[in-house]
Amino acid sequence: MRQHTHTTLAGILVLALALPAAALARGEGDQDPSLHRATSEARLEGAVWTAYVLNPTLQSFDLSVRVDGEIAELRGEVETPVQRELAEHIARQVPGVAAVDNRIVATGQGRAAGPSLAGREFATRVADLNLAAEVHQHLRQHELFSALNLEVNSRDGEITLLGRTDHPEHRELAEQLVKEIQGVQSVDNRLHAQGL
Repeated sequence: MRQHTHTTLAGILVLALALPAAALARGEGDQDPSLHRATSEARLEGAVWTAYVLNPTLQSFDLSVRVDGEIAELRGEVETPVQRELAEHIARQVPGVAAVDNRIVATGQGRAAGPSLAGREFATRVADLNLAAEVHQHLRQHELFSALNLEVNSRDGEITLLGRTDHPEHRELAEQLVKEIQGVQSVDNRLHAQGL
């Protein structure tokens, strides 16, 4: 699945390096505007895609980026809406990207959420989103929680768990599992156990 994307990135990088060389060979005064645009779009696509590959939350997903002018179109599938939102906000931070058309689909149950990305420092907001996504994914990998519709919120290492479970002991286990994750400072366990 990743091989296609790696091949695409290799092609983008070759194009990004080859096009400026071709333009220089023709002389600066003779630069073709379409060549300049293609080079700029390839550079932006490579920058956004590289940001995804380096992001621990998004690197396992097969996301694609296509830039037309200064508009980045994002496609692919992620598990949660927070991962979709994270991908969009990372793309928006790439210098030269003026707008994002986010066509990424969130396919998983439940959601891992952080506070709105507006109004806080970008690095802090992204860290919250990454931690919420990691906690959500960690819980979903456990057989007791894989089918539950859980919501995970994160703010500065403080995790809030919301949702329902059938057994009180599941509630306690979820909290223990979350506390084991690096970066979690505290857990506000609001899981409602049906048996209570």
